Amino acid sequence: MDNVIVRLENITKKFDDKTILKNISLDIYEGEFITFLGPSGCGKTTLLRIISGLEEATEGKVYIEGEDVTNEIPAKRKVNTIFQNFALFPHMTVWDNINFGLKMHKVPEDEATKRIKRAIKLVQLDGFENRYPAQLSGGQQQRVAIARGIVMNHKVLLLDESLCSLDLKLKREMQGELKKLQKKLGITFIYVTHDQDEALTMSDRIVIINKGNIEQLDTPKEIYSKPKTAFAADFIGESNIIKTEITHINDDIAYIKLTDDVELAVPNNNYKKGKVTLIVRPENFNPHKNPVKESFEGVVKNYMYDGAVVKLEVEVGDKLIKVHLYDNDVFEEGEVINIDIDKNKVIIIGDKNEAEA
Repeated sequence: MDNVIVRLENITKKFDDKTILKNISLDIYEGEFITFLGPSGCGKTTLLRIISGLEEATEGKVYIEGEDVTNEIPAKRKVNTIFQNFALFPHMTVWDNINFGLKMHKVPEDEATKRIKRAIKLVQLDGFENRYPAQLSGGQQQRVAIARGIVMNHKVLLLDESLCSLDLKLKREMQGELKKLQKKLGITFIYVTHDQDEALTMSDRIVIINKGNIEQLDTPKEIYSKPKTAFAADFIGESNIIKTEITHINDDIAYIKLTDDVELAVPNNNYKKGKVTLIVRPENFNPHKNPVKESFEGVVKNYMYDGAVVKLEVEVGDKLIKVHLYDNDVFEEGEVINIDIDKNKVIIIGDKNEAEA
């Protein structure tokens, strides 16, 4: 993925006196599945609309396939957009919906027929050509919308929360199908969602956006295991995020205050004494029936069975810690248990930078 297909340079967007996007610069590569992830109102959909031309940037430039399209109308940009509601024409068949853009661009009928048949085969809608949107399931409607996008032979497809209207089971099925389809097509998908599971499941890279800024840009694995901010850690997966301090450093060991009575000793990675944010994923706390080396006690306050994982909330001093368990040990509410920690998975974020222990 060396070829930049979409480049955003210093994109700022203001509505009246409110700044929605703040000096965003980003390179998006040919053939990647990149996701804009963030809470409602963070600016992710506005950024997608600026790429599509449906919204105009207050400042900055947009390049698609090396061409400056900042001032071009949507029809002149080499992208297609799939909206939340799929925007299918209810009075048109599947075939006619897919053909709509081709007719608008006056693609010859023979060429249009070839493209439509290929798209229908790719999205597995053979036999549905003469049905109307009302006769299709939500997943089938989404496939029609994707087919309508890919027949234009553009290298970039923009998807605005296009799974949000599906039920949970279908959504999970479509996540896998969408990723497989993207790989088969070899085109760039730029996807917008507030759903962290979608982002983790489908993306090659994730852009976490918060209050108009890029909070972190990285692969799902890197963001999950090495979040650069407390916001990124909290937004991707579950985390224990504890405002605390490094009390002292002894040679290669840093001592972090967990509670008034519990200190964690972790490898020193150029840390300094003082206030920090400690981040530990729930699966990196290890619960035991009996004491083990460097363990500390806690009381199980809540126990929730969630299929493959058991989720505990454990009171340790004045802290309530989330602990995830994947083996067959059984703990009960009110039970005193012992916990140790995977020291290599601890994240410590200082005032200005962060490092992984």
